[in-house]
Amino acid sequence: YVSDEDSVSSSSSSSSTTDTNETTREALFESYASVKRSSPTTPQIRKAAEMAMLSGAIYEKTISRCHNIAQTIVANGTNADIQWLVTDSIAFLQDFNDNANKEDDDKKDPILVRTITIRGFDASDGTVDRERLLERICSANPVSLRDNIPVQVHTGLLTVAREVYAAVRPYMDLTSPQHKLVLNGHSIGGSLALLSLFLMVLDDGADAVLEKLLRVYTFGSPPVCSTVQSSTSTTTSSSASASATTNNNSGRNKLPFLSRRENPNNNNNKKEKAKEDYSCPVLKAFDLPGDLVYGFVQPWDPIVRLFTNIDPLYPLLGDMGEDGMTVYVSGPPRSLRPITRAIIEGWEFWPRFRDTFRENSNQNLTAVGLQHLLLPETIRYLTDRLVSVQIQVPPVETVISLSPKEFYPALNKTFPLDTFSISFVPAAVRSFIHHFYPAYTSPFYDYVQKSNEKSNSNNKKSASGVVETPTTTTTTSGMATATISLLTGRNNNRSLDNGETSLDGFHP
Repeated sequence: YVSDEDSVSSSSSSSSTTDTNETTREALFESYASVKRSSPTTPQIRKAAEMAMLSGAIYEKTISRCHNIAQTIVANGTNADIQWLVTDSIAFLQDFNDNANKEDDDKKDPILVRTITIRGFDASDGTVDRERLLERICSANPVSLRDNIPVQVHTGLLTVAREVYAAVRPYMDLTSPQHKLVLNGHSIGGSLALLSLFLMVLDDGADAVLEKLLRVYTFGSPPVCSTVQSSTSTTTSSSASASATTNNNSGRNKLPFLSRRENPNNNNNKKEKAKEDYSCPVLKAFDLPGDLVYGFVQPWDPIVRLFTNIDPLYPLLGDMGEDGMTVYVSGPPRSLRPITRAIIEGWEFWPRFRDTFRENSNQNLTAVGLQHLLLPETIRYLTDRLVSVQIQVPPVETVISLSPKEFYPALNKTFPLDTFSISFVPAAVRSFIHHFYPAYTSPFYDYVQKSNEKSNSNNKKSASGVVETPTTTTTTSGMATATISLLTGRNNNRSLDNGETSLDGFHP
């Protein structure tokens, strides 16, 4: 995906002595003006990695995993078949403020932060009504929150969000004025966190929310809303060149996923275009800034594409046999065909799920907030695209951010995932593994930890805000076990930790 081109002179000025022959390459994200590398050494990305670990801690081994990242458990519960968790921690404003100046003393003062983490769908949890929750997830037909707000949201998940929000709202109100809030979640948990943000604005107003709430984090979350006036424009792709910048002020972009072209005559236009593309129409409709929401995505995760115009799962119902149970009937033989049929035949809820999904899930919802892609090393990308599907989740090599407008066009172009390709076993298994919560915890957290350790190898003082915990590595076998658990509804390790008791009803 990277090719050498003719060198470009950086300037005609006789006084210029640097980068006179800049190598030009056609890069993967060349045509997206908003793309930018997110440095793992910044407080904002370090905090995001911590929130990723917390979004996974709610699934299992909750107590020890929360304590490992210095999160104190306040309460937990289950409402509308969704588990939620309230934790307290100490942080700094610079962990959440993208424009924070290192010299600002008020950004260095510790603050109390209460995080509300919402769990995604867990097929192994027999304590909730999983079929009712699935039906609500599939009921994606849009509904308006309020007549004067030009935003429509996912009907089924809004129903869930209202119940969860009502349950956690007292834990928001009981905090002191100096106690800040964060909303967090993986999969539909992140979608519900976003909807909870909207409900907060409807209750309190945007100014009050911005005074109290620091950020919303989503990990592998499907979209749940769109603006009314722009619901048909999400396929528009910007033709502007990407602004090739890095966080080290070196003047040379060394990130292979980004463009290496430096054209001083276009820099100002690129900056203006990028600034325009970073705006978020949905958040703007609520008078909220576009960077209040941070979304993180594994690029081969199909769930983040649900309810969009690049959804690879919805069209499979159009390739179904007359029996209503055999999917992928056209094309060459595929092992996934008899496997899925065997599952469907034993699933009493299938006809209801199929009809609800078919009637309500064909939507054109959009991304919200600043989106981040967790990218593998370039050789892994090439192997995936040109050689064979790699099932296991690779280590993260870099993180880039994209505007909500350009996110889905960029994802579809660079990591295409169509209905035909996902119907083969390797791609199908990869899809589950790359969405399951371990794909968003250790790979991202380990990348940030190692990057900061390398950055500070010659500095005795640890980077501010990094919690020193043992890094963990998710093995392929562990991912496969987790995926089997997800598919079969079995969980052989439901305990929180050796010697720990369940968190159900835990209210210290």
